Amino acid sequence: MNKTTRQDKEAEVRFFNKASGKRESMKEEQEDSRMILSFVQPGLLLDVGCGEGYVSSALPPEYSIVGIDISRKSIKIAKKQLKAGLLGKQ
Repeated sequence: MNKTTRQDKEAEVRFFNKASGKRESMKEEQEDSRMILSFVQPGLLLDVGCGEGYVSSALPPEYSIVGIDISRKSIKIAKKQLKAGLLGKQ
């Protein structure tokens, strides 16, 4: 079994922080998420690896979404955009 070192974890965080904010279009991912949700009952949903929140913001209003991500930068961007009204139910 591979043992993850602290350096491995830090490298992963750096990678996701670097990738944060560089998305061209999330339309495909949003459509995939909607299709997957056709199999899930409405209610509370945990979005693991939510990034900047674009995919979960496109989900139907029947879902209450809690997002978590390894990248603090992505979470910070998501919070800023949510506060500015740039994320939300579409």
